[in-house]
Amino acid sequence: FCAFQPRRVLLISRSEHASRLLKGRSARSYFLALVAVVIMAAMVLAGKVLLTRAAPRMRYASNDGGQYARLAALGFNTFDTGPERRVIDALPGKALVWEGGYLNSTCQFATSGAAFAASLAALAGDSKVAGFYIADEPHLAQCPASPRQLAARTAMVHARMPGAFTMITIENGVPAAYPAYARVSDYVGVDAYPCDVTHPQCDLRLIDGDVAAAKAAGISTARVVAMIQAFGAEHAAKPVHDWTLPTPEQERAILAEWDAAAPNRFGDYAYTWGHVADSNPALIDS
Repeated sequence: FCAFQPRRVLLISRSEHASRLLKGRSARSYFLALVAVVIMAAMVLAGKVLLTRAAPRMRYASNDGGQYARLAALGFNTFDTGPERRVIDALPGKALVWEGGYLNSTCQFATSGAAFAASLAALAGDSKVAGFYIADEPHLAQCPASPRQLAARTAMVHARMPGAFTMITIENGVPAAYPAYARVSDYVGVDAYPCDVTHPQCDLRLIDGDVAAAKAAGISTARVVAMIQAFGAEHAAKPVHDWTLPTPEQERAILAEWDAAAPNRFGDYAYTWGHVADSNPALIDS
């Protein structure tokens, strides 16, 4: 696996901070710690505390139109690319390579095995390659052989590019698919999108439910990539779904829910399919 910088400034709980403060053994240390905890509690209640905690190692956004510098400035360290080495080597971080994924319409990969092997040969030894995004929501009912096919592609990556990982995402709203795909890739995207027109305040229980389904299938939270809703489609001419763009407050609540459900997850994936319409801003516009 590729190395990422594992820490950044984020929220921590009052209890976690208190445990660090209370490590001092002298009476004076305990007294100062108690004072600090009281002050900390007041600041937390006021919503003004930013402290350190472990951050996901991978911070990724897709369909960004190649605006890698802008995303890097926002804190992302992994970027959506094809297999072109020239593009990958110029990135301000790592590449998660996409070659068309898995097509539910044909139950085959968009890139043939021979073409994928050629890409692996061309990228062999490139430290800028984090891994390969091999499938976005394969449909188990439609393509029952897909778990075997995805596992074979992961084996190909491991054999030809040791250190690179593979990732898939599970079909949105189908938690029963987790057992079938639990072992076909190194990391698993959990795409619970809580904000739509039927849930204008966002149903955060969807996050907890999908994470629980992943755990029940044997997927540890250390293998989870949080698919974080960073899009809306309520103004699109032909919306795929009545998704609503989260407000800043709702986005903070989504992140907090993910931190509670999968605190040691591998990655955060700010998902958008790009500009759905002029009145539908995506993450890159924010």
